[in-house]
Amino acid sequence: MLDHVITNSLALRLDDQQFASEIYTDIREQAVGASERWHDAHLSIELSPLPMGSGVAKSNTTEADTSGFFTVTVRWEYTAIPKHPQRRFVCLSDRDEYAELAGQRGATSAWFLKPVDGVDASKPDSFQLLRFAVNGEERAIRRSAKKTGQTYTANVGQGLIDAAEPVTISYTYQTITRQHGHLLFFDIEQPTRDLKVDFDYTDCGIDTVSTLDLIPSVRPTRIEHSPDSVPNPTAPSESTSTAGSSHDQAWRSSGRWTVKYLRQRHAHSETQVWHRWGSLQPLGVGRMRAKG
Repeated sequence: MLDHVITNSLALRLDDQQFASEIYTDIREQAVGASERWHDAHLSIELSPLPMGSGVAKSNTTEADTSGFFTVTVRWEYTAIPKHPQRRFVCLSDRDEYAELAGQRGATSAWFLKPVDGVDASKPDSFQLLRFAVNGEERAIRRSAKKTGQTYTANVGQGLIDAAEPVTISYTYQTITRQHGHLLFFDIEQPTRDLKVDFDYTDCGIDTVSTLDLIPSVRPTRIEHSPDSVPNPTAPSESTSTAGSSHDQAWRSSGRWTVKYLRQRHAHSETQVWHRWGSLQPLGVGRMRAKG
């Protein structure tokens, strides 16, 4: 009944019943179907050359092979009322299994790594959850592996679920991406308000970085580039942000954030911030996956 009332009201405003029905159905599926709503989210991405003799470099024999990857270190922090007593992080080389998990917006985050060039999704060298914390308190991480991937599990705590109060959750993971892919793609897993993204690619031999904000909103995204003249180790970075006071914030329903880079001379970095709801994933996920 309520859905019918809302759709009819929107149809009167838009003077188009079909358009109103499609818009509301899309919003309802994304917003009502979301298990959690994230606030004050900060996504930090650090790109760095994969050291010789580490990761997939161990299984390759030439310098060209070992220099063909970047290490990607990603840290998420957000505030939410938790709905799941556990969080699972799964890295897979089976595309069908990944697609099934990626389509579920719940307690599991999924990544896909194409099994080529020595990349093995079941190995920590290819993907590893480094830290998981709730309100600053670090949680134990359990790992299991199979032929096509691996799973990391951490407890949020049933007591926090029962309390139904906001908590701050943070986690850090590390993966790899091929340098010749020239693309990083992130997807926000849950509706998110007030999102900031920092991207640091110092010492990666990258000359140009461009970002593509695919999260629809009436408020523009602000992108800040650190100038080359700033003598700061973290200066080579970029940042994206949406200006506005607390009452100027809005929720984003879904979307994606894409980074393209050209490997030439200088290193730079970016930061991006959205005061809206969104959904963010790395090249293959929600999750972070790089396409190569």
